[in-house]
Amino acid sequence: MSGKPTKQKRRGPKPKLAAEKPAQLTVRLEPETLFGLDVVARDRRTSLSGAAEHLISQQLKENALASRSTDDVRTLAAIFAKVEIKGIPSDLPMADRESAVVRLFLKSEGGRALFMPETLQQPAERYFTKLFWQLIKNATKEKYYSQLLGVFTSALVDPEKMASLMEAADVLERGGLEIEEAAARYVRLIVKINT
Repeated sequence: MSGKPTKQKRRGPKPKLAAEKPAQLTVRLEPETLFGLDVVARDRRTSLSGAAEHLISQQLKENALASRSTDDVRTLAAIFAKVEIKGIPSDLPMADRESAVVRLFLKSEGGRALFMPETLQQPAERYFTKLFWQLIKNATKEKYYSQLLGVFTSALVDPEKMASLMEAADVLERGGLEIEEAAARYVRLIVKINT
């Protein structure tokens, strides 16, 4: 024996990346509903959690508003999946990359707000969404276009950056600034920081 401790191989499946982990939801169910879910789980040979996800997914596909919103998320995710994104391995199959991007988009409150139908947005979400898209629009007019666009689009896949943008929007809204003025100030600040 060499006296060196041998490194044991990790057992089980490879740990999932943060972008690959599904969100967790805790619910309380009436006994009758739980029994129905158990029947579906056994019929599909899956867990209660798997059966619940299946049933929720089916219902969401039948809901026109939810279906349209998730289509919007998937469309943008398909574009983003083609570029290098921190935390998503580039060797993943494209469908898996797209799923990981969708998870990143929807991981933050701001990301969910951007894709929420306007009629269902809270006032703060509506302000943030209008501000975000105005920032993108303003960025296309600046000579620092690629830097600015990079800042705003990278926020879409970075929940911490998205939270910062949402906090800044909240401060601007409480300050009573109209969307165009708030966006112009924000762009000037980003240009100043990055030059």
